[in-house]
Amino acid sequence: MIHEAELRPLQLFGIVLAITSGVIHFYLGYVIGLTPLGVSFIFAGTGFLAGSTAIVTGFRPRIVYLMGIPFTAGQIVLWWVLNRVTFSSLVAGGLSVELIDKISQILLIFVLAVLFRDSTA
Repeated sequence: MIHEAELRPLQLFGIVLAITSGVIHFYLGYVIGLTPLGVSFIFAGTGFLAGSTAIVTGFRPRIVYLMGIPFTAGQIVLWWVLNRVTFSSLVAGGLSVELIDKISQILLIFVLAVLFRDSTA
């Protein structure tokens, strides 16, 4: 079992990224309300926070890293498809909650991939 003091810097960075995305999803779920879309945001936020909790408590980190990659990538793909985002529309809006969330998620995917690669079987 990993205790908080034993977490590596890359794990802590991943936790910060996941919590950032999770809090944003909870906020958007609250703003949207109890609609199917709002509930999906709350579900996604729960997933990010559950993954972070699993790492802090040492619950099967290798599996959490592996499952976190498609979970996070799915968030990006769904957002891209549902919003019909183009690169120019993304950067034209400046630094927004959406952009902070997507940057956090892209970085999180890379962090999870490195943590998975470096973990023992």
